[in-house]
Amino acid sequence: MNSHKACDHGIKSKDLTSKAKLIMTGHFHLRDERKYDDKTILYVGNPFEMDFGDTGSTKGYYILDFTDLSYTFYENNLSPKHKKLSITDLATLKSLSATEVKDNVQNNIIKLVIDKKITSDNIDILIQKISTYKPLIFL
Repeated sequence: MNSHKACDHGIKSKDLTSKAKLIMTGHFHLRDERKYDDKTILYVGNPFEMDFGDTGSTKGYYILDFTDLSYTFYENNLSPKHKKLSITDLATLKSLSATEVKDNVQNNIIKLVIDKKITSDNIDILIQKISTYKPLIFL
């Protein structure tokens, strides 16, 4: 269902695939494709990230060709992503003005992870600097 929870109830895959060659299902946050002989269950996932449990998963949508049941995935490059920035990761960069940090922060949902000892004054400086890169939400 997401990166932390698997579905453990409902209709069995074998029962679903006995009804059709291709099953496309929603509700599950993550995309996945399961093959059963010549049949497929395609978990289309959410078209955008819902929370930090979706971090790192590719989001988008599928187009289905009804004539041959082929499908194509298109990645969503427009919606904000959930990103975690740790003090350790930031410390490895030479400067907080690095393009990598700006590209990860701008218009995304950012969580600052305090994973090592740092003074409250330095945390304030980090927060101010990261805020200049215009995150959509900063936690």
